[in-house]
Amino acid sequence: MSYQITLNTWSGANKVEAAERLSKVFRFDTERAMTIVDHLCQGQPWRFERPIPDHQADLASTHLRNLGFSVNLQPAEGKIESLPDSVAVPEGEKPTDTPAQEDSSSNRFKFLGDGRSLLNISLVNLIKTVFTLGIYRFWAKTIVRKYIWSQTLFVGDRFSYLGTGKELMRGAILFGAILILLGLINAYVFFTIGAVEGEMVSNLVSFIILALLPALLARAWRYRLSRTTWRNIRFSFRGRGMEAFVVYFIGVILTVVTLGFYWPYFKMKAEKFWRQNSWFGDVQFRFSGVGKDIF
Repeated sequence: MSYQITLNTWSGANKVEAAERLSKVFRFDTERAMTIVDHLCQGQPWRFERPIPDHQADLASTHLRNLGFSVNLQPAEGKIESLPDSVAVPEGEKPTDTPAQEDSSSNRFKFLGDGRSLLNISLVNLIKTVFTLGIYRFWAKTIVRKYIWSQTLFVGDRFSYLGTGKELMRGAILFGAILILLGLINAYVFFTIGAVEGEMVSNLVSFIILALLPALLARAWRYRLSRTTWRNIRFSFRGRGMEAFVVYFIGVILTVVTLGFYWPYFKMKAEKFWRQNSWFGDVQFRFSGVGKDIF
């Protein structure tokens, strides 16, 4: 299904930035975009003259609302009628591309980073990590992520990483505290009750750690996505640790029982869990892979 997109008003803070973003979304020059924003400020709505596919309409709508535009999406049936008070498009300025008809190369990811810059960052991080006895490693990882994210572009706009070293250290301390607690329980049982009971507790502790891994992976992925933005819109992950545990527990059991034949189906179920629980703003990612194709 296709949609027509209409902008009714604009109430943002930065008119120049809004015009620049608008020109990128609809693929026309900044001068025309500024004219549209000026008319919107005067109460004159504007409608894009070409239909937009539903998934791209959702992305464009979310992005434009974050910039202060009042957006109206309506299903498009046939030719889109122009609004009587819409901004006129001078001859020769009509866009040749729409969000639905962009050249395929414009929708590709681009990476502008280089090994030399990353090497310099890594050397500085290594020196600081050594002198702080490893404590700086969390800030070092954050700096590397910020560099890689900032050098990754999609449709001409860079990604941003908003995480901090303090947050990573806090997570590592929590995970380490859990491991130490389980280790102390195991040691207490081994030395005070007996070796046999200690071995049983050790096996139980190992099982608990393995069971916690899917939940920990979900927590880590949730953190990474929540600290990632593109065009000032945050990503998010809405999957739960228990859901991850069920997917991996059943998948591992069936893979072992079927001597590995279930692995392609397990792989697709896991990929579906990670991807369909990932969101960009209020737009959900989709995954259509099936196990039988991999099999």
